[in-house]
Amino acid sequence: NDAITASYSTDADAISPVGSYAIAPSLSGAALSNYAITTNNGTLTVTVAPLTVRAENQARAYGAANPPLTVVYSGFVNGQDTNILSGSPVLITAAEPNRPVGPYPIMVSQGTLSVADTNYSLGFADGTLTLTQAVLTVKADDQTRVYGATNPQLTASYSGFVNGQDTNILSG
Repeated sequence: NDAITASYSTDADAISPVGSYAIAPSLSGAALSNYAITTNNGTLTVTVAPLTVRAENQARAYGAANPPLTVVYSGFVNGQDTNILSGSPVLITAAEPNRPVGPYPIMVSQGTLSVADTNYSLGFADGTLTLTQAVLTVKADDQTRVYGATNPQLTASYSGFVNGQDTNILSG
């Protein structure tokens, strides 16, 4: 067989740090004797792995306090985890207890968060805090009347108002 077989090797592996590594070609085969061989190394460039810090989506009822704002991390490689992090990100939202129902961004920024391993770069992704409706319960009050009499005035009681609101926000 006159085939020439090429193979390639590098010293880099999955745990090699960020940097440049030579890729060396190697040739074999009976037909090599017919050629003056020149080989040139290539370069394998290992770049930083993106480590994403994402604000977790949350929900709460209108008038309630915000839940703790938290993050999740994704992008760790080679068995690494949050042990290579120090400090903490900053999380903020404009969703105050008296804000109307709807979605509000949870913004995340670096704060004091740092990565001990220079093989990572930090990226940030915002989340959403969704304010849902508070539950307002309307209960018809129990009433009695004597047979043959007209019905008494029918009334109700309310529970579940928040933010200092009361029946003054009702009409009808």
